[in-house]
Amino acid sequence: MKKKSNIVLGSFLVLLLSFMLVAPTGALSKDSKDDLPQEKQEKGEKIVQEEQGGGDTNSDGGGTGDGAGTEEGEGGNSGGSGSSENDSTGADVSEVIQKAVAYLQVQAESSDRAIALIAAGQTIDVSFLKSFSGDTAIAYAKPILAITAAGKDPRSYPVEDWVVEMKSFADNTQIGDSSLVNDDIWAILALMSAGVPASDSVIQNSKTFILTNQNADGGWAWNAGGDSDTNDTAGAMMALLEIGVSKSDTAIQNGISYLKLAQNDDGGFPYDPKSPFGTGSDGNSDAWIIMAINKLGENVSSWAKSGRSPIDHLLSLQDEDGGFWWMAPPAEFNNKGPTTDAVIALLGKSFPVRSISLSSQVAQGQAETAGGAASEQLSGEVVGEEVTLGQIAQELTQIAKEVERLQRATYALVTARAMVAIQKEAPKVVEEIPDEEMDEEGEKSMLAEDQEELQSSVFSEESSEVPFRAEAASTGFMESLRGNGWLTAGVLVSSVIVGFGLYRFGFIPRAKRRLLRK
Repeated sequence: MKKKSNIVLGSFLVLLLSFMLVAPTGALSKDSKDDLPQEKQEKGEKIVQEEQGGGDTNSDGGGTGDGAGTEEGEGGNSGGSGSSENDSTGADVSEVIQKAVAYLQVQAESSDRAIALIAAGQTIDVSFLKSFSGDTAIAYAKPILAITAAGKDPRSYPVEDWVVEMKSFADNTQIGDSSLVNDDIWAILALMSAGVPASDSVIQNSKTFILTNQNADGGWAWNAGGDSDTNDTAGAMMALLEIGVSKSDTAIQNGISYLKLAQNDDGGFPYDPKSPFGTGSDGNSDAWIIMAINKLGENVSSWAKSGRSPIDHLLSLQDEDGGFWWMAPPAEFNNKGPTTDAVIALLGKSFPVRSISLSSQVAQGQAETAGGAASEQLSGEVVGEEVTLGQIAQELTQIAKEVERLQRATYALVTARAMVAIQKEAPKVVEEIPDEEMDEEGEKSMLAEDQEELQSSVFSEESSEVPFRAEAASTGFMESLRGNGWLTAGVLVSSVIVGFGLYRFGFIPRAKRRLLRK
């Protein structure tokens, strides 16, 4: 009985030695540069770049606008153009803007405040807008502009889809109240900031409605058939330029002529140059005309009158606390409401401050709404730099599965290396094993205890050196036997023969007794 067990033990030792030579195992490098497959790495980088924000901005009318990054913002298209220091006198307005930003930072939360601070590069939390709900088209305009300025999609970031809500107020001719023009102006600016294409039927209908309601003097009023005012004229020009109407278009040129005739000698602008209530220059009008000039891609210095530009007058309205007065004090019913528009204007920007990109699926839906014609099948891949939350979640799920797979592979590799280490340790202790006999039960007990202790020790040592996300794979013992064919059969036969030889020449009895004593 002992002879057979000795032969089997010898064969087993030789078989393990042979397995070490022929069975492949995955290489594990501590200096591995990368732990994830290349495809996952590239997608992750893309997600990281996309979740961090910033990026190139597009200009309107030939100017250059710099998009400001936000805490979670994505790269977008700047609605502004021109220089951020667009002062006809050449004065540096950066200090003026810093004071205005400091003033706004301590004011109550609002859409206007958020847009201005984001335009100035500040980090603003716009989550207060998530639960907003309005009952008119114009009510959704500035909340949408604030959400897109922060680089978020007004379709998914709020509780409801604001693009759908705004469009729900449209008919076949215009959007909102048919007696108003300003809601069409604001709707175009807001929808364009949300990435709705200019070809959309709602935008095209509003464009026609705005052009139809341009007055003979070249200006626009806030209501259909009303007297022209500088604010709505500047707004209408920005909306038309935003959807691609050329600066040389008659409607735009007539608007420019109206504004220049309305300008006061102090360089500023009144709300209505023919108003019986007063024609003094005010901060809101200055800011809106400056934003229109930025949209046109012109330098504000070219709009100087009597040696003073609109910026000259606007700067004269800034208070010591950084806010901009509506009119120079003392003035009746004065306030610092123009501060938000003044910051955007002085930065060389205009509405919309930023426009987000659309996924092709959304773009396809918009194209169908606009033309009703069959559009080509869009892939659903992300356009520009926008990544939807669903896509991010899907990527993270795939990465999690990959990490789990790697952990299983690593555990298998550690186990294989532990077994290899056990075989390396065995020859070191053979020389110290005393040549004495032991009963069969004692042999089994000691062998089991020593093997368990040695394996646990080596396994712990190997585990402590394994990188968490190592890209490694290990071939199991049975897989190795099945994969090597005739070589495996030869190894098995050789193991039996060598094992018998070791027993025959007396090596196994002595070695086994020494091993068991250890």
